[in-house]
Amino acid sequence: RVDELTASRAVAKKKVKNWTKNFQSAYGRDPTTEEKREQGSDIFVAFANVDNELNIEKKNVKNKQIEFEEFMKEDFQLKKDLKVREKEFNECEGQISLLENLKSSAKMDIEKWNNEFVKLNNREPTAKEKREHSVELYNAFTKSELELQTERAKLKEISKAIELIHTKLTLSGTNFNEGNENPKVEKKNEGASNQDF
Repeated sequence: RVDELTASRAVAKKKVKNWTKNFQSAYGRDPTTEEKREQGSDIFVAFANVDNELNIEKKNVKNKQIEFEEFMKEDFQLKKDLKVREKEFNECEGQISLLENLKSSAKMDIEKWNNEFVKLNNREPTAKEKREHSVELYNAFTKSELELQTERAKLKEISKAIELIHTKLTLSGTNFNEGNENPKVEKKNEGASNQDF
């Protein structure tokens, strides 16, 4: 459209120059503003109209270019944020897996201690005996459970942030799946709590 208007403006400008040149040849001077209005009104108005239309179109193109550049900056930042969040998500999943293994190991150690106690004493240990003899085992289990809860909450927040970025990218028409995995939060088995023992 700008090219078309630029060409139309050039044609209109040439008509203005030709009219002015013809006027100068006929009268030996430049035309006054009033003479332009009276004798060349159509030519000057046509030039002014196309010139105005061209300026408006150039401004529209510039505004669209600015909007596009802002969109690209935001799109780039969202994709960058997405990669950071996906990395955090994967690290958090790895930490959860490690903590689940620690919790499971602590639970097996407690069960082993309980089984050995039962073999030796032909009865279940009392709460006092558990506190006195296996406090480190229970503390390890409790600590891993608390850390696991913290990591799961963190994973949930990261997952929400990723979904928000996905939504923004989808609304902007961006394909965020290209080269990216779409991590989904799996419902992890909440596992045993201290009440298991």
